[in-house]
Amino acid sequence: MLRMTRLLAGATVAGALAVASVGFAATADATPVPTPEWADLKAGTIVTAMAATDPGVVYTVSSKTGAVTKITDGVPDSTWGSAGSMVSPQDMIALPDGTVVTANGKAGTLTHFDADGNAVSIKLEVSAEAQSLTYLDGFVYVADYANKLISKVDPIANAVTEASFATVSSNPIRITTDGTSLYVQNGQEISKIEKDKSKAQSFIALPLGSLIGSIVATSTGSVVAADGNDPPGLIVYSADGKTSKKITTTTYVNGLAIDSHDNVYGSSTNSNQVVMLPRGSSSLSTLTTLVSKNPVKPVAISVSDDGVLYAAGYETGLVSAVPLLATISSAPLSASVTVDTFFTSTITTAGGADPVTLRATALPPGMELSGGVLSGRPTTPGTYTFDIVAVTPAGESAAQAQTIVVTPAVAPPTPGPTSSNGGSSNTGATGSGGSGRATLASTGADLVPFGAAAGLLLVGGMIAAGAAARRRSA
Repeated sequence: MLRMTRLLAGATVAGALAVASVGFAATADATPVPTPEWADLKAGTIVTAMAATDPGVVYTVSSKTGAVTKITDGVPDSTWGSAGSMVSPQDMIALPDGTVVTANGKAGTLTHFDADGNAVSIKLEVSAEAQSLTYLDGFVYVADYANKLISKVDPIANAVTEASFATVSSNPIRITTDGTSLYVQNGQEISKIEKDKSKAQSFIALPLGSLIGSIVATSTGSVVAADGNDPPGLIVYSADGKTSKKITTTTYVNGLAIDSHDNVYGSSTNSNQVVMLPRGSSSLSTLTTLVSKNPVKPVAISVSDDGVLYAAGYETGLVSAVPLLATISSAPLSASVTVDTFFTSTITTAGGADPVTLRATALPPGMELSGGVLSGRPTTPGTYTFDIVAVTPAGESAAQAQTIVVTPAVAPPTPGPTSSNGGSSNTGATGSGGSGRATLASTGADLVPFGAAAGLLLVGGMIAAGAAARRRSA
């Protein structure tokens, strides 16, 4: 599903993703590695809205010139399309087919661009003011500020289906969706419109004097709003609209975007930062600071389905890219280990939004992945090939294949039989249980043991030598 956002407005469809895990283990803290000057649109360019579509492809629109720029892998094409120099585009969304639509403010029109930048203009109600857009179930919904209407447009037929799909109590400024219902900020309230009921209901009553800059809705129906009142921050409203919690920041949040995992991101022009509110969290963190040779001053932001956040600067002409996914930086493992022998190897990651964890599948029996360390004593011989992926709140990395060959233990050689006095028996003879005698295998005749025979020879020699000495003395 595509993600889109605009200056002071977010129009997104959020879908929750449950990640099954085997052997999850936290690694060291991670920091995204941004490219602050991913694309340069020329200083002075005012980017009103942007939309990320295919990997590495981003569209921006300028309210000053009406020009729509297509950026591919950091290379901008400023002549790709135009909504018209006499209109003032206020919003842009990307459709599932990769085409884009702009809402052209007081011109009361939408412009639908095909993949080649060819434009078709769609006229709304008389005196309409197309302020904000969102996409839901095959239709584009438009916040008509002047007529206090929500209009429904068929982007395939490029025609208005229902000019007065719903009426709201005050001038609608922003519209978004949770994938099921529509949410409209109008005046001092946020209205909710069920897609099959065409009737706006008061959902959230905003405090008097509220300065809500942008809204997004999560897949569970909660609404997140950027609050410009002091102290600045984000307000998270419950799915029933009855409770809220403000999360303060040290700087104002200008634009909001949401990814398919319900993580919310905010741009801050003054601090050059992008902040992140992870799904289910009640605290904001600074995702990155966008400063290179020059400050980016991010305003409009958008998150692509391949896990990259893009931010366009206010009048700086700079567009930044911030990868939200981590990568596995250690080399693929290819090792051999003997069964029941301790083995250990460290798996490292780079980049990505905190927290980064590792997930492994089909580890060799007896081994585990913990704290970024793969270790254990494998218990079963065999060749094991398994994948490890790095997982962040925004998704997971490409899998890296690992191979461990577990070999059987080598048995020690079996020693031969030994005699009782420590000597080895001769071939052709068998021990006799330590009796001091040996039996000739072929005949069974008794043999005098070698030690006894040597003793007899020594005694006989001594007797003979003594006899010879007596004869000489005689």
